[in-house]
Amino acid sequence: MADVYDEHIRMAQRLEELGWHSYFVIEHQNSPVGRITAPTVFLTAVAGATSTLRIGAMMWQLPFYHPLRLAQEVAMLDHLSRGRVEFGTGIGVHEHEFIRWGWITTSGRRLLAKSWTWSSRRGPRTKSLRGQILPIR
Repeated sequence: MADVYDEHIRMAQRLEELGWHSYFVIEHQNSPVGRITAPTVFLTAVAGATSTLRIGAMMWQLPFYHPLRLAQEVAMLDHLSRGRVEFGTGIGVHEHEFIRWGWITTSGRRLLAKSWTWSSRRGPRTKSLRGQILPIR
């Protein structure tokens, strides 16, 4: 798998060289379609290998995260990438990826947004992540 990840990182570098604006991954759990089960970890490697390319997951599957932990991880990724993170979350698309764990919830979205606007010096405050809540359709 390391070789596959390395190839994706090289592709992101090449996209940046060609002037592309952004690079997104798809988080998949228990799926043969994709192997990015920890997008924040993977995107940290992409951020370290690029300098201008905006990065993100097409969505972080909220049922797999505690909202505050996800907020901290994405805020740190945003800082490490110097403000290049595009963030979106949802509950997932394929039922088989999350229902077996019983983690189906959307209540964490507000907690994510609140954590990014927290004013404490020790908090995960970030200028580029706005914490905007969009309606679920």
